[in-house]
Amino acid sequence: MQDLFSLTETGQICGVNPKTIIVYRRKGILPEPSETDGMRKFYTAFQVAMLKEFFSKPLAQVRLEAGEISVGVAAERLKVCHRTLYNLMVSGVVLAPQKAGRRRYYRPEDLPVLKDQLKAHESLTLPTHRAVASGYFSISKASEKLGMPLITLRAWIGKGAVDRPAHRVQNMREPCFSLQDLRKIRESNQEYFVKRGL
Repeated sequence: MQDLFSLTETGQICGVNPKTIIVYRRKGILPEPSETDGMRKFYTAFQVAMLKEFFSKPLAQVRLEAGEISVGVAAERLKVCHRTLYNLMVSGVVLAPQKAGRRRYYRPEDLPVLKDQLKAHESLTLPTHRAVASGYFSISKASEKLGMPLITLRAWIGKGAVDRPAHRVQNMREPCFSLQDLRKIRESNQEYFVKRGL
């Protein structure tokens, strides 16, 4: 007789919560247990080995194969800041992600819809371009101008290593940096920019 494993035992062997197996099983990604004793279902040793291989991949890859794209990954693919995507999502400008417990994710077919919604929103938000033309930069535009990741600039602001943007520009919701502010950031963090060849 072949070895049979309950859902709990299978979860322990695979190193995941049994509920995780149930979620992926309901989505049709993982197979149903093939053996039963009338009341309970059991996985065969072959199925357990297959599940173990599936869950040995990085979680992000498992979710991607399951058709789940996190908000961060979606933002990366759409070339927008994840915070911008989140703010637009909360304000109802773009499609909200699916929910699975506390996790939020987009399906692959949601990305073209999001891209169109972002393009439509971008055409309505011309003040940013006016601000740049007038020599003032939002935090995201300042990070682009400095050639550094937005998350790094935000971290510096949060730690107090860089002064918060203080210039109020007409039609802009957030305060902006001036060209002089950007020069000051570059001078005070010269070592960072030299190391990166910026």
